[in-house]
Amino acid sequence: MKRIWMILPAIMLAATLVLIGCDGNGSKGSKDVPYVVPTSSDTDVFYLDLNDYKTAGAIVGTVPKGTLSADKLKLEMTTNDQRVHFALTEEQLDKVASSIALNVEIDGTATPDSKFRYHFTDPQASSNWNGTVSINEGALSTILNNDLEFQGHQADRTKLGFFSLQLRENRTTTVEIKSIKVTVTTSDPNAGCPSAGEDEKCDGLWMIGCECKPCLCEIVGTPLEFAGFGTNYPGLAISSSPSINLVDGALFIYNRANDYSCIDLNIQSSEEAAEWDVSVDPAKTYSLTVKGKAAVGETAVITIAASPWTRYIEVEIEEEDEGGTPGIGSYTTTLEKTGTELISPAIRLRVEGTAKYMIESIVLEELDADGKPTETKPINFTTFNLD
Repeated sequence: MKRIWMILPAIMLAATLVLIGCDGNGSKGSKDVPYVVPTSSDTDVFYLDLNDYKTAGAIVGTVPKGTLSADKLKLEMTTNDQRVHFALTEEQLDKVASSIALNVEIDGTATPDSKFRYHFTDPQASSNWNGTVSINEGALSTILNNDLEFQGHQADRTKLGFFSLQLRENRTTTVEIKSIKVTVTTSDPNAGCPSAGEDEKCDGLWMIGCECKPCLCEIVGTPLEFAGFGTNYPGLAISSSPSINLVDGALFIYNRANDYSCIDLNIQSSEEAAEWDVSVDPAKTYSLTVKGKAAVGETAVITIAASPWTRYIEVEIEEEDEGGTPGIGSYTTTLEKTGTELISPAIRLRVEGTAKYMIESIVLEELDADGKPTETKPINFTTFNLD
């Protein structure tokens, strides 16, 4: 009987531990507690419901492991490009889709402070899934508050139903989010806006003077469709699929999802160049001059199109002395390199961030020993076959 009475208390103690929510080691077990969504008296402000984070998407479909509590959501993100998707309510989607400006403010941390980016999205789309332009990725602590622009000229409701936070490096990261606040700016969509085709309020290019965003008038010029790596536009290739129009003999680059949504050059050695390449002698020296336009304050850069993304030159756009479009300035970037340096990695022509920009001319000149031009190789946009 002694042995029985010695065993029973141990059994009863174990049962008691289970009943009060402890495991066999005496530690309290964890259990999700519903997140309490903050509210705002401002009708143009709303908070996302962090309880609704388990939607799997087409890109890295594994949903991050999450733990909910009344005041936050804790996530374990493990893979580059993994995303977590927070669904908007129909009322919230109506506000976003009818807005002219968006701001997102995240109250959260990442450990370690890994690189992220975020958008309003369609999680099930495997391409062209973002309804807002990508912000430049960065450590989460540096991108907690951002204004977002719609992708293209009109908000696409099908790509705005979720807010997606995406890890942009391959390391396990713990993310704690206390809230995601969205502020919308709304107005009568017809107030102060020109009708399609009118130009007295909207120039049809830079959209200066348009009192409504997105502007209702269309970008002017002839849209270019790049079929492949330089195959139909000699000397040029595109990076990360920006929109490109041919406007009065110049290239206008817009709808840039990333800072690397831009133009690259196809420059190859004379022995290997295809008909759509610009050929150079690897042993000779060349001068590359690029002229164009962009908004005042933006920075035009020439870089290489591969890691370590070396910047060869950068020029800040300044206001023109007279004439031209107010707020838009011209730039000229000139670079001297050997043929070998121009061939690989490719040369990249862009403006910092996701700003619109124009390339009016690209001229490649072979230089003699004294640095004087001996042969000019212009890349002439007006010769493009637009059929």
